[in-house]
Amino acid sequence: MTILLATSSLYLCQRWTEALANDDPVVVDDGDHLDRQLASEAPSVPLLLDLAWSHAPRGDADWQALARRCRPLVLADAPQEQQGLHLFGLGVRGYGHTLSPAIMLRLMVDTVLNDGVWVGAALMAQMIGTLSRAIPEKPTVDGWRDALSVREQEVVEQLLTGASNKLIAREMGISERTVKAHLSAVFEKLDVSDRLQLLLKVRS
Repeated sequence: MTILLATSSLYLCQRWTEALANDDPVVVDDGDHLDRQLASEAPSVPLLLDLAWSHAPRGDADWQALARRCRPLVLADAPQEQQGLHLFGLGVRGYGHTLSPAIMLRLMVDTVLNDGVWVGAALMAQMIGTLSRAIPEKPTVDGWRDALSVREQEVVEQLLTGASNKLIAREMGISERTVKAHLSAVFEKLDVSDRLQLLLKVRS
C-alpha cells in the first residue's frame, strides 16, 4: 500500500517516513511530482500533507480538486478549529498536528483507509465545546440518562463542556484510564462511536 508524504521539512519527512515505514511511503518533491504520482494511484491513496508545504493547495478549488484525487490528511504546526472545519468542508479526510506521534499517524492513515474521517483530540474537544454552546439542551429529553450509571452520567456532563479526558479525571478525582472505561461503556450503551455522535445524541 502506498502512502504519499508532502512536506518541505526534512525533519518531518524523516519522522513520517519512519512512522509509516511498513507502508511503502513515497515522498513527493513538488506539485508536478505529486500530479504524476496521483495519476498512477487510486483515488483512495492517503496523502499526508504538511500545511506549510511550499506546494500545498492555495485556494478552495485547489483543495477540492486534490480531495477528488486522493484522501488528504492535513497536518499543521498549530491546528485551529475554524481552519480544520473549513478544510473538512473542502473534502479533506483528516486534520491534526505535524508532530503527532507515530502511533497517531498510523491511526490517521488506517481511519481514512476505512472510509473514516480523522479529527485530532484537541480539535475534537474544541468542536464539542462549540457545539455544546450552539445546540441548546432539551431538559425534557433525558432518556439517555436511563441507560447510564450515575458515574457515567457525570462523565457525559463533563464531556459536554468540551473537557478533555485529563480534565475530566481531575474534576472527578479519578484516573484517565477510568474516564476512558466510562466513555467506552457510554458509547456502547448509547450506540455511538465518538464524542461528536454522543453530543448530538444527547442534545437532540
